[in-house]
Amino acid sequence: MYKCKYFSLKELVSPAVYNHFGTFAWNFLDEGMLRDLDLLRELWKKPLIINNWQWGGTYKESGFRCNQDSIVKEKKRPYCSAHCLGRGFDVKPEIIEDCKDLYKFIQLNYHKFGSISRLEDCKSAPTWCHIDNFGDRGNSIQIFRG
Repeated sequence: MYKCKYFSLKELVSPAVYNHFGTFAWNFLDEGMLRDLDLLRELWKKPLIINNWQWGGTYKESGFRCNQDSIVKEKKRPYCSAHCLGRGFDVKPEIIEDCKDLYKFIQLNYHKFGSISRLEDCKSAPTWCHIDNFGDRGNSIQIFRG
């Protein structure tokens, strides 16, 4: 089981998940994505935020989500996002204005990642970069609209 060098478990899962499962929740997260999150942080050379609820912040559901989390509970039809499968993360630069730069950075460095295959279009995700490993890895990252 791989544990991130740059992200604590609380940064990667919602409070509901952490409070119920504790450190067992590492088992729910895709190892390839965890390795790519660490690599992204190393390459970017600046802090990145996923969840910050443990420090009193507002981000609670930017990593792994469960059926008790509001984003999932509000759905009226079947919902199986990459977040619910431990394969999707909303990554934010420390300075939100750098989000477009991070988006371009991920695209330019796609070939260095072993698992990331998709990136949400920055028009539908203007203050975060959603990355996941749904779909096949091709010669370029798949851009999708959320």
